[in-house]
Amino acid sequence: MPEDAPNPDRPPRPWRLTAALALAALAAALCFRVLGPSDLNANQDQSKTIAFTLDIVLNGNWALPSDGMGHLSRKPPFVNWLAVPPVAAGWTSELALKSPAILSGVVTMGATIAGAGLLFRRLDRPGADPGDVALAHHAPAAAVAAGAVWLACPSSVKHIYFMRPDILLAACMTIGWIAATALVTGPTPRRPRLLAAVFWTSTGLAALAKGPMALILPAYLLLAGTLITDHPSKVTWSARLKRTARAGWWWGIPLMLAIPGAWLYGAWVRHPMHVEDVLLGSAVKGRIADDGFAAGWSKKLYALTRGVPGLLFERYMVWTVPALIALLTRPSRAIRSHPTAPASVWLLIVLLVNVLTAGRAGSYLMPAYPAASCLAVYALARIIAGATATRMPAAPALITAAALALTV
Repeated sequence: MPEDAPNPDRPPRPWRLTAALALAALAAALCFRVLGPSDLNANQDQSKTIAFTLDIVLNGNWALPSDGMGHLSRKPPFVNWLAVPPVAAGWTSELALKSPAILSGVVTMGATIAGAGLLFRRLDRPGADPGDVALAHHAPAAAVAAGAVWLACPSSVKHIYFMRPDILLAACMTIGWIAATALVTGPTPRRPRLLAAVFWTSTGLAALAKGPMALILPAYLLLAGTLITDHPSKVTWSARLKRTARAGWWWGIPLMLAIPGAWLYGAWVRHPMHVEDVLLGSAVKGRIADDGFAAGWSKKLYALTRGVPGLLFERYMVWTVPALIALLTRPSRAIRSHPTAPASVWLLIVLLVNVLTAGRAGSYLMPAYPAASCLAVYALARIIAGATATRMPAAPALITAAALALTV
């Protein structure tokens, strides 16, 4: 058989049409969301964050900006730094002031598409069932559908519009999650040092965006490198630790700490008491101690165990159901070997950390939505395709069209 002849043992890859349909539906969703009626103007609580940006531009307080009332920032000013160039250039419209959130939304959506494509391509593996193989052959279109599902999430649209650091945190952590997944799961990457540099840099930037939630990334890297493998019973622990060592911990941890550490030192030079009492005190320790754990640790933990998944249902809407279907069916039965395992592990660890720390702050669930979108598309595509996967070519476009309907 000539080398360029089609292989009769492999199904065709008609993903270009489905990708085009998914992109068309996504464009329509964006058009209707931007030009149609919206409730985004109902919440205008962004004045303090914008005031911090203006303080940097007008007074040069880069390390520790203050608002119009003289109150110092309680969070790292990374999102404000990103807004400085357009504002300093004289572009003072609402779009300019909120440009970091908009840019972060675009980056998060692109990272969601890239991460979904990485996971879905891995579905074509020895011993895979026809449904997984068919989805792998439509990975580009399915990845676009995952991006559409993420955009259809009400919390995503809300934080893209708001000038707050939550969407920036999600963008940095999504990039870190994908880099870690490519680095320590699946086959050996071509450029492990580049992936490691991206991982540690994004982790440091996530800390600079909104503090210690970034530590989820090193925890995920360690868990993914030691737990997720194609053949759990055949891979020794020494091999797993060797795979985890690709991350270059000895130079990565100092790089990760140096990024927020440089800002923290600058803030401490300007106002030591604010750094010690607020930034490292109430803003960090208070997330556990001040929320009632000291008075009733077990009752508070029980309440959060019920409340945080409830926040996921509320903020992620109907997409939570197919994500849980994927989490509780095939990926859970093969949590350490199925190609969607990185998304399952990431979703679970973000939920667990939120149970222990975040409490009622649903915005801290933002980093979980890209992985949940991958799981939701996986479950919906398998359901739509059927047992024989004959309807798989239409699945990505149908899912994206559903995202259009729910977004509008």
